[in-house]
Amino acid sequence: MEGKRGSYVLTQLTLTVWMLICLTFHQIVYTSCRTVPAEIGKKYQGISSKGSSTTYNYMYNGTMHPAVRISISSDATLQFPVSFVVLEQNSVLSWSIPYSIDSNITYSNVSHTLCPSQLREGAGFSIQVMTFSPTDVTYSVIAEYDTKYSLRTGQKLEGVAGPTQPLLLEYAFHDDIETVIITVTSNDTYCAYLSVQPSKCPVYDDFENLPFKGTFQTMTKQAAITVVKDDYPKGFYIIIVVHPNDDMCNSRFEPLRSSAGTFYDSMLDQRLKAVTVTVNKTSSKYLEPVLITIGIGVAFYIFIGIIVCSYWLKNWFSGRKNVDVDKEEEGRMLLDNPIQGNSTDNPRQTHSGSYGALDSQPSSLARDENKPKRVRLSSGVPSHSEIESDNCSVDTTDFDTLEDIELEERVYRSRVHLFLSDTTRQDDRVLEHKVRKYPWNLVTVAVFYALPVVQLVITYQIVVNLTGNQDTCYYNFLCTRPASVISAFNNVYSNIGYIMLGILFLLLVWRREIIYKSRIASGDDSTETTGIPKHYGLFYALAIALIVEGIMSACYHVCPNNTNFQFDTSFMYIIACLCMLKLYQQRHPDINPESYRSFFVFALVIFLGMLGVIFHNVYTYVIFFLIHVSICFFMSLHVYYKSTIRFDTGIFARVKLECHNMCAAKDFKPLYLGRFFMLLCGNVINWVLSLYGVITQPLDFASLLLAIFIINLLLYLSFYILMKLFHGERLTPLVLFFIFMTTLLWGSALYFFMQGVTAWQETPALSRTHNKPCIVLDFYDSHDIWHFLSAGGLFFSFLTILVLDDDLDGKSRDKIPVF
Repeated sequence: MEGKRGSYVLTQLTLTVWMLICLTFHQIVYTSCRTVPAEIGKKYQGISSKGSSTTYNYMYNGTMHPAVRISISSDATLQFPVSFVVLEQNSVLSWSIPYSIDSNITYSNVSHTLCPSQLREGAGFSIQVMTFSPTDVTYSVIAEYDTKYSLRTGQKLEGVAGPTQPLLLEYAFHDDIETVIITVTSNDTYCAYLSVQPSKCPVYDDFENLPFKGTFQTMTKQAAITVVKDDYPKGFYIIIVVHPNDDMCNSRFEPLRSSAGTFYDSMLDQRLKAVTVTVNKTSSKYLEPVLITIGIGVAFYIFIGIIVCSYWLKNWFSGRKNVDVDKEEEGRMLLDNPIQGNSTDNPRQTHSGSYGALDSQPSSLARDENKPKRVRLSSGVPSHSEIESDNCSVDTTDFDTLEDIELEERVYRSRVHLFLSDTTRQDDRVLEHKVRKYPWNLVTVAVFYALPVVQLVITYQIVVNLTGNQDTCYYNFLCTRPASVISAFNNVYSNIGYIMLGILFLLLVWRREIIYKSRIASGDDSTETTGIPKHYGLFYALAIALIVEGIMSACYHVCPNNTNFQFDTSFMYIIACLCMLKLYQQRHPDINPESYRSFFVFALVIFLGMLGVIFHNVYTYVIFFLIHVSICFFMSLHVYYKSTIRFDTGIFARVKLECHNMCAAKDFKPLYLGRFFMLLCGNVINWVLSLYGVITQPLDFASLLLAIFIINLLLYLSFYILMKLFHGERLTPLVLFFIFMTTLLWGSALYFFMQGVTAWQETPALSRTHNKPCIVLDFYDSHDIWHFLSAGGLFFSFLTILVLDDDLDGKSRDKIPVF
């Protein structure tokens, strides 16, 4: 970019020198030069008569006033324009009137403020006027003091800018001010540039050369730039210039053209933009909000630690009480029946027995540790002798009519009323090994995904710093707190909540696993026969996903825009999917998918999100609708039949048979009634969401996709809780508290999220109309509050799933229903 700027300056100097040579040659050979002593504030008008070749040179003596504004006009034509050259001590400015823009737009008036730094030294300037027009043309020249060019902190200054009438203001830092924010507001929607440039000459105040110096952004009704004193120690200039059309601010804008395809000069009056400019001091003290944020995170650790300690003390006292009761019963038995007292049977051993040990009559489908374990054939199909040797007294009327009923897993999973003992027939070590792959695969994916993301956003930030083009990133410019090379440190730092709470949840899961393993090491066999199987792989994956979400969201907010928005949402998809997988695993440990299958689905989802961002059209939404409906159909079959059917050409025959059996029944009652209505409601809601996308085609495809996942998760969690209550299970006070905190935090988070401080679906200029000031500690905006609250909402959502089935600890698995 520096090379382009240097090339542009060299070209301008070459053209200016060449113009001066031509003017000098023309004055010597063909024309006469008339010097006119000029005064500030006096208007000079002239007529270049037909056949006259006189050059007028208006000489202005030196003035100590730092700001002089020159206004010139003429009725010349494009074929024979009038040239105006302003000669200063160290710079040259030149214009031709009519001022032409892209050969379609012409202006007959030009107004500029001369560079104040030269006039402050007492140097004079001159204005030369010449034309080659063969007909009479008129012109006017006036130089006036600009008394409103200087801005003070907190002062509001009103001005007018146009395509050929840029507004130039100056601001100088005070000793006690380190950071200021420049805010420009307007009531009209004309597209304009806001630029901040160092207070030195030359000043780039034309919309064509303005991007080559300083920092700039486009605006319609609102714009803001935060300036640090270290970047402009001697102060800076504020330049506002209006674009000749609104194409850069609104791609859907259609210019108003005449029948001949050109603008009339009257368009100048229609594109004058009235603006209000203010410069306010902003906080440069970042330590306080940073430490307060960390303190809130530490408070979470302390709060959860108090809950853990209170429950530990409660369980410890309960254990001591049970031990005292056992000793009292044992002493009583020794006194009443010494022989029975010496028996090795423990009356409380029912908690560590096989399936059904809590009942007087154990289930016929429960495992018996005294029996030899069954050896499976290589094909996975047991013989009739194997089934008979297992002494399984199975009531065949409890199953639907399957042609492959010989398969053991299909026999157990095809029961109308399933219990957890039917879906936990695999060895716990095999299941644990399967779910342990989830966190490691997630770490691998996160590393390979995050490295190019970090590289890309760093490149974005470097480009923004070098070019000064703030249209690259969609910040909330009314609340950006730069730090070092990062333009919006507050938006990046506010994601620390995800990381801190992710680590906290990781520690909580690790603690529960240690307690569980200590119970196994102490010889407590009830862990394998009672309660929900304790597999923590998916919980570890959720904790890691929450940490990575914080990192990815921070990367996105380094330079947020429409091309990298998927960085902020990708792991939100994964979190929603992992939560649903964990809820399903609670009652279906044997059926839970392998990690590589799940991550393939994750990759497909992210790929769809990418297509929605790049190819935003009706075809993308139609393809997504077809894929979404197909996935819902096959997933519904998997859940309905508990993974007892193969996804091959015979699957449609199976569905046809099920529909035939339903229609043949008089009450049209499906075999698995609860599952059927749950899946029917889920499919209808998903179809409606997909159709909504096809009909409305929202610009934010990634948010639509995320909303689908979140709605599905909420539906499944609600269904899970309702089914628990329906089957007589209870929600512990801790679960109710976590549900309350989850609802409170998510409700508050969505309120701040809906504030919408940016909109990357629109142009940068239109996005700035949504910008809002900081609301907390003069450091965080509403989107930062969304980060904090959503991190807490996710954390308590994970805790809810973690302790949701703690009421079933100690209950035999053949008494725990599957839904």
